[in-house]
Amino acid sequence: MSLAGGNGQSPSHAPEKNGLHPPAELPPPPSPQLTAPTSDRGWVIGWSVFVVMLSFAPFVLAYYVQPNNGRFMGLLWNALDGNVYLSKMEAGRRGEWLFHLTFTSEEHPGILVYTHYYLLGKLAGLINLPNVLVFHLARLATGALLLWASWRFICRYFAESRMRRTAFLLVCFGAGLGWLVGPIGLKDSTDLWVAESLTFFSILAQPHYPLATALLLAGFMSLQEGWETDEAKKAGRAFAKAAACGLLLSFIHPFLVITLGVIAGLYLLRRTITMRRIEWRHWFGLILVGVFALPIPIYIFLATSNDPIYKGWMSQNQTYSPLPFFYMLGYGLLFGLAVIGGWWAERRSPLETRSRWQFVTTWVIGTAVLLYVPVNFQRRFIEGLHLPIVLLATAGFYFLARQWRPAIQHRRANLLVILTALTTLLVLGTFFGNVFARSEDGDFHPLFLYGEEVTAMNWLKNNTALTDTVIAGPITGSYIPAFAGNRTFYGHDLETINRDQKIEQLRRFFQFQMTREETMQFARQYGIRYVYFGPEEARLFAQRNTDDTEEAPPDLQELGWLPVYVNSKVQIYRISN
Repeated sequence: MSLAGGNGQSPSHAPEKNGLHPPAELPPPPSPQLTAPTSDRGWVIGWSVFVVMLSFAPFVLAYYVQPNNGRFMGLLWNALDGNVYLSKMEAGRRGEWLFHLTFTSEEHPGILVYTHYYLLGKLAGLINLPNVLVFHLARLATGALLLWASWRFICRYFAESRMRRTAFLLVCFGAGLGWLVGPIGLKDSTDLWVAESLTFFSILAQPHYPLATALLLAGFMSLQEGWETDEAKKAGRAFAKAAACGLLLSFIHPFLVITLGVIAGLYLLRRTITMRRIEWRHWFGLILVGVFALPIPIYIFLATSNDPIYKGWMSQNQTYSPLPFFYMLGYGLLFGLAVIGGWWAERRSPLETRSRWQFVTTWVIGTAVLLYVPVNFQRRFIEGLHLPIVLLATAGFYFLARQWRPAIQHRRANLLVILTALTTLLVLGTFFGNVFARSEDGDFHPLFLYGEEVTAMNWLKNNTALTDTVIAGPITGSYIPAFAGNRTFYGHDLETINRDQKIEQLRRFFQFQMTREETMQFARQYGIRYVYFGPEEARLFAQRNTDDTEEAPPDLQELGWLPVYVNSKVQIYRISN
């Protein structure tokens, strides 16, 4: 049985003559609907379960093969960012509601952002499960939600079961040419590192990616439902649902509120120009979405603009887009087929449904513009683009397939899915490979810590205050807020204010290049209360040796460090003031 095979019937074709086939058009999209056909329900559920379980498999393996004296910390990719989200869960678990930068030592007010992670932390405390487990369960649940929303969106555009199934499999697994160009040095291909750009990668990475994308799709579908109906009450209900999606989206991923508003606005502007009249009810729906979706992003903008600490954070939080060439590589064959599908959608699609397809082409082109607007979070706008690329690629593929040898189009569809899934398999393989990765000296990979390190963090959690600042090495400093809850002097490239200056100060501190007076002044300046000295910090000290001779640390109590906790791997000191 073919992967994308379906029980839908292919359109009839005229008999062959001299091996040629007459041109065949794609069937028109179904009438406006939001309910997926029941005939495909079992197939979609089966593949969705497979996808989310596949995204969980490497983490289960890492847990079961962790070294006897080591502890898997729950993350296999971009642990620094993962620890940021886990730190918010830990703060929520311990009673916090407002966001603070826990990877920097400066005092600053709390603001209302990342609320969903604080709620996840409270849920984890309520059901008494580890934060990292709840994090992954949320990732699976939101991944399933995204696949469901994607399927419902697909059903608005393809009448044939085979075409719907091909599009869904491409959403699940489709990627670009990273598998081909990565080994030759073009590692900036976005399918290798921009998790938000692909559905499977986003499910594999963080729970807020699939949740935000699902809300974006639901918002677009609700707006479309309101635009396509002649019943005022039905349109009002649809616009209310879109506004609710926008409100939730503003709490979870405020950047996507811009995508929701800009794409919908561009589409309505295009309709206004084409039809030479203003459809006021349609614009009212978009304005309603803005009324509910914009207050939180505006509040966040004002809060981060008026405080010097948050202003410094935003100035460091730079996620610029790579060159367009790398986005093209990141979608690969899908991009090429999407160009053909875009031409079909604009020129050859049935007139009665062309407007619906023009929303998809507007989405792609509008996002391409957003990716290069002069803001420092350009790359964030890639989120959600995978689905419209897949829709156009599927349309382009079947348009071509029905011009030449349509009888074997299902086999070619299966081949298309396999070819575009190669980078997905490579990324998944990287996650599995990270389970067994070790540093050059044979020590644990940073994704694993010694059991004694985790025990020491538990001591910090139970014996210190959330507001106490701990100084530790850069890697350990990323784990302490996530698993102990304390602030750290340095712990994240984007969330540590004045990171370049601080990494140099941290190096001098752990290489004992400060006098007692300098140490005390340094601690007072940054409010440092505790020193965590474990394997990473010992390696930092060892780097000060230039003659390969072993050297013991000086008497730490002479520097004003008072021991408060000791085990075989870690010592924790309190700095006397």
